[in-house]
Amino acid sequence: MKLLSTVLFLTTCNFARSCNPNTVLQCWQESSVAEIINKFSSAQTLKTLNAQYAVEEYCRAQTKLDLCMQDFKQNCSMADTLSLDTAVSAGNFLCSTGKQGFINNFHCLMSSSFQTSTRTCMTDILDLTTNASIASAEGRDISAAKCRTAEEAYTCVEGKTSTTCGEAATEFIHHYLEATMQPLMRDVTCNHSHAPNAEETTSHAHHAKSTCPKHCYKYPETTNTPVLESTKRNMDVWCTENCKLGNCPPTMCTCDCRVPTQALVCNPVSKKFGANYDGAKWCHNTCSAGHCPKEYCDCHILYSLPRPVT
Repeated sequence: MKLLSTVLFLTTCNFARSCNPNTVLQCWQESSVAEIINKFSSAQTLKTLNAQYAVEEYCRAQTKLDLCMQDFKQNCSMADTLSLDTAVSAGNFLCSTGKQGFINNFHCLMSSSFQTSTRTCMTDILDLTTNASIASAEGRDISAAKCRTAEEAYTCVEGKTSTTCGEAATEFIHHYLEATMQPLMRDVTCNHSHAPNAEETTSHAHHAKSTCPKHCYKYPETTNTPVLESTKRNMDVWCTENCKLGNCPPTMCTCDCRVPTQALVCNPVSKKFGANYDGAKWCHNTCSAGHCPKEYCDCHILYSLPRPVT
């Protein structure tokens, strides 16, 4: 999201002289990540965007950005590239384990209402990124400040997300923030309620370990875009590994690994179609082909989930 643009821009202010900030800007421009994010943020464009295709476009640009940065990072110290690692970690999450969540919540998370409501929250994350980079370069331990700032960021962003986009998006944002802050929080143990390595049990951490021999991705009951096979494979691995450790969010992981059937359900927006025109058929055919204009059709995918294994 737009946080990526801001964090990566700040990296140009934090590098030592041995690192050339112009390389960061060049990679950023050549990858088109910023251009794509800005395009998605346009209310007019967002209205007609297919979330799956939009995320695929973003991830192609993210891969290009990562490749461009590899040689650059070899010439810089860890302290110099800490803020860059933060942006890359967040971007990689959106294109791997978080990809399906990004697709499912894409339109709300990219909306101007969400961007506006969370703008003040991003100050905490940007302050943490800048201060951690400076402290690392100077050899100072600011663990307590990291934990305090991270707690404030989680509370602010998740609260705004819950109000604007709902609980499913909040679950996704929690893991997105974990990925964003992971490079900054290395070797830091926080005891606040949102910390991924917190000692306390929380509603987000889901620390009760499961006795299931295997865990799989839990399909949503309904979604605007189909679940990608690559997302299913990545999430199966993520759920199996994390559920063993007690981090097993029930909205994402399940013991029931059977694959459900799916059906596309479309309802035409009545005022766009004449009385004698089969709008439902047109919407079904058009949306099945991958383009689903919201001003004409209201379509979603229903997954017929089997009964949970008990």
